[in-house]
Amino acid sequence: MFVHDPTSLAGMAMLNLTCASGDFDVVFAPAGSPCGYDELIGNSVVVRVGGVEVAAASVEDVLRSKEEVGREKDARAALVLKAFLRERPT
Repeated sequence: MFVHDPTSLAGMAMLNLTCASGDFDVVFAPAGSPCGYDELIGNSVVVRVGGVEVAAASVEDVLRSKEEVGREKDARAALVLKAFLRERPT
């Protein structure tokens, strides 16, 4: 459990969460997108989370962020994202 009131959330840059479906990251200032929301909303996709529709970064924007960060775990995730982009139907 964590405190999730407006004051504590305002000071966070990222939340690394785990749910029944797997890991779930909420990133407030993603690498590769210095303007954050304003930069990402144009390519975003709408997904339903618990009955609520939310905008999520596109796979291409997530990939760009993973490549920008350059950590080992992000490099592994980037490989999966690139494979997904190659194989997804157009």
